Amino acid sequence: MSTLSTQDRVKINKIETIVKRITAVDESMPLGQVRFLLAVAKNEGKSLRDITAECDMLVGTSSRYLANLMFIPKYRQNAGVSLVQAYENPVDRRQKVISLTSAGKKFVEGLIGGL
Repeated sequence: MSTLSTQDRVKINKIETIVKRITAVDESMPLGQVRFLLAVAKNEGKSLRDITAECDMLVGTSSRYLANLMFIPKYRQNAGVSLVQAYENPVDRRQKVISLTSAGKKFVEGLIGGL
């Protein structure tokens, strides 16, 4: 017999819906990569350095997550999932500015819709 309340069951169902939506895009997406994606959604137009700080992760880790979330067929055998894009900051060419693609916005909206 379960000790979960009806409210808790509803919350678990919502979490399960979100997890299903994430795994539909990438079955093996690490939670850190999900955190990175959500940080991009909250901080669109900011630099990779700013988003890395927001996630409290190493630059190498955030760079790997960025590459995994981008579509880069030229550099990788398995192309990314095309949820984010990076472009040169017009003010400081040393920085990459990160934002969601239209597919990324739709994906995040779908996650929010599961709440």
